[in-house]
Amino acid sequence: MLTPEEIIFRTNSDTKSIIIITPNNIYYAFEGSYGGYVVKPPIPDVELRDARAFFVEPRIDGASLDDVRDAISRYLDELPEEVRKEFEDPSKAEIIRYRFVEVELKVVKSNDRYMVLDFEPKPNGLKLEAEAVRLKIHYEGSRKYPESTTATKIVREWKLKYPDSEVLQKYVYAKSYTGYRGRGSTIYLKVVTKAPKELLPVAPSTAKTSKEIKPVAIKGFLVISRLPSKALLDASLPEIFKDIKIGKKEIKLVMGYFYNKLGTLSRKFYTTILPSHAINVGFGYIVPKERVPSFLRDVDLLKREYEEFEKQLKDFLLHGKVPPEIQANKRAKVYKEYLDVVMEYLKKYGAEEKVRKKIESLNIAGRVRIDLLPFSIDYSIVEDFIDDRVKARVSKEIERLTREVVEAARKRIEAKVKNLLERVERLGIEKLTREAVNALRKELEGIIREAEEFGINAEPLRRLTDTLESPEEFARATMEVRAKSERLKALIKSMM
Repeated sequence: MLTPEEIIFRTNSDTKSIIIITPNNIYYAFEGSYGGYVVKPPIPDVELRDARAFFVEPRIDGASLDDVRDAISRYLDELPEEVRKEFEDPSKAEIIRYRFVEVELKVVKSNDRYMVLDFEPKPNGLKLEAEAVRLKIHYEGSRKYPESTTATKIVREWKLKYPDSEVLQKYVYAKSYTGYRGRGSTIYLKVVTKAPKELLPVAPSTAKTSKEIKPVAIKGFLVISRLPSKALLDASLPEIFKDIKIGKKEIKLVMGYFYNKLGTLSRKFYTTILPSHAINVGFGYIVPKERVPSFLRDVDLLKREYEEFEKQLKDFLLHGKVPPEIQANKRAKVYKEYLDVVMEYLKKYGAEEKVRKKIESLNIAGRVRIDLLPFSIDYSIVEDFIDDRVKARVSKEIERLTREVVEAARKRIEAKVKNLLERVERLGIEKLTREAVNALRKELEGIIREAEEFGINAEPLRRLTDTLESPEEFARATMEVRAKSERLKALIKSMM
């Protein structure tokens, strides 16, 4: 949950801007080429409902260190000595005064990559003021002698060197400047001195009327699956050979490969495909809409494997044809008992035609049922109840279920983040090519979209994507997070 201080700290101090504040995130809107304001990535519906938007105009006044000493001395005292000495003689001290004017937002267009919004003044909207002080250490460069990365490198080194300094980790940051006059960079120490609480969106839990109840908290697709099991062969084969004196035990012996293969296909779905795309929420699996195309693609490939399995089974039963993978695998056992016992028996008693029809009608691929059922946790359903006690009970159950779903999603995303960072660390800067960075970018953006779909704060991950333009910076940033297990825990915790 954001605090007013965090909002002011993250507000642009140098130019006018429009910001959208949700319970967990801040989004920045910039003017689009074809009208409207663009937000990237799009704001999830679950956050947009409770969002509050402001036009922000900062005013920067120069000041001396003495002018801001009362506000900033405590923070300077808590900095490591090496860092404190640098800020005791800053390039500049500033007092920043912000004016927030509340505006109404309207969604003009939205897709998976961006959202186009329109804004207009909100009648009787809030007009708020906030303040911050800032110390600057500037490194001026030129085209010939650029200093655009100097500040970033220094701050990164400080933060790696002093991981336990809360002031350093939270309030010190760097920016690069590239323009006509030169290429420089600046280190900032920014401290918020006035932050109105009214900036915060109204928490959903404080809603008093049914109209304020969130319509949908969670959206996704519930997986409904039914796959053919080994029991199908146990039931079908004795039926096919019921007039032939060969028992279930013998049938199972000659069918060993097919029994194992059927189990392998089922395990592939439940232990590989489902965990890769869906979230286990206890009562079932939910596929986020972001993962639906890739989930269906893997399901289609699995169904083709079942079709091939059925064809191989019928070829074996009718013609004694051994599947190619058995022939190619010298260690696999070929069951000749079928040829020696069943085929000879069929020929001897003239039962080939009768059995052939039963085998041809055997349906295995058609028994593969994997469906997606639209799923949502809908608060608006409580409006259908007149009894207030029933409303309260249903609302409570919905809240409990929502927490369980979000917690399951958070654990899945946590595992994905850990895996991604560990892979970057194993690769190292030398092997982190542009192609590898592009693949990591796509993966990271997918994780962010999945997190936001479930209302999980993805801002810590978005800060990582900001470094993706440079493979070296991205590698260092991820390694910085991985440098100590406590840092990784902090990253994951900040997403809750």
